[in-house]
Amino acid sequence: MTLLRADVEGWRQRGHAALKALAGQTAVDATRLAAVGYCFGGTTALELGRSGAELAAIVSFHGGLASPRPQDAGLIKARVLVCHGGADPVVPSAQVTEFVSQMSRANVDWTLEVYAGALHAFTQAELVGVEDPDHAYDARADKLSWRAMTELLGDVFGP
Repeated sequence: MTLLRADVEGWRQRGHAALKALAGQTAVDATRLAAVGYCFGGTTALELGRSGAELAAIVSFHGGLASPRPQDAGLIKARVLVCHGGADPVVPSAQVTEFVSQMSRANVDWTLEVYAGALHAFTQAELVGVEDPDHAYDARADKLSWRAMTELLGDVFGP
């Protein structure tokens, strides 16, 4: 992660390569694409949007919200949904506040869902029983965030 974040162009190129590979699949409508990711995948989905990628939707589950190039938020063409744990110490409230400010200044169509008490990795059921002060599964946040994503994708792409 650290190496990719240090090379924003390389990071974005990898995202575009993955998007191109997806769009090239015969079962895929290349005009109806979304980027969905968890943790660093969610951060990458947002960064792909900031690169101007032709996406209809971006969904980030407990992803980092900071960008090496926050000024590129205006390049986002997609509707954005960020699902965030309200008690997530990995993505602190200052980062969330800055993200909200960036999206608002850039006039992006964005939604931020914050789940009270949820820590980082709240969708990861394999964390049940694991003692970690920063990461934990939260069944309620998992269910609500999945519902929010399916509603967004339904709105964007239809039933």
